[in-house]
Amino acid sequence: MLRPDDTLQFYTSPYLRTRETTTGMLSELSTHPNYNKTKIYEEPRLREQDFGNFQPCSAEMERIWHERAAYGHFFYRIPNGESAADAYDRVSGFNETLWRQFADDDCASVLVLVTHGLMTRVFLMKWCVACILDEAEGNLFIVLILWQVSLLRGILRRPTQRQSLRIHHHGA
Repeated sequence: MLRPDDTLQFYTSPYLRTRETTTGMLSELSTHPNYNKTKIYEEPRLREQDFGNFQPCSAEMERIWHERAAYGHFFYRIPNGESAADAYDRVSGFNETLWRQFADDDCASVLVLVTHGLMTRVFLMKWCVACILDEAEGNLFIVLILWQVSLLRGILRRPTQRQSLRIHHHGA
């Protein structure tokens, strides 16, 4: 999958399970010729949706889940937490960072995002809209999704000639 001349850059959520996943991925990549040039950044905007304080009694939790279902999962803000729409806003800011990075001459040829299920879904929502809007520019965006240990990991190849989206599920 990786070419010998590829350069790697990781963005990982600050949560323990994603940092552990990043460490595991890096150990598998340790024989890559450019491994010593790999850049790793902890990115708070990739953290999981904040679900607030889940300490209320079960009756209160039941009420919250019914209210959320009636209001809509995407826009409902859990008390002392955030909605999926809030997470989408965080990802939107991160996507702008990626677009600016693509313009840099020293941009890695492979960017790896290590994040969480909802964050990957909202990232793809935002990213695919951006790709559709940019289709006229003739850029290539490959998004490869790996499913493993109940986390989604997105690998983005740097823009080149044309747009495509590939999804691969690995393991269960």
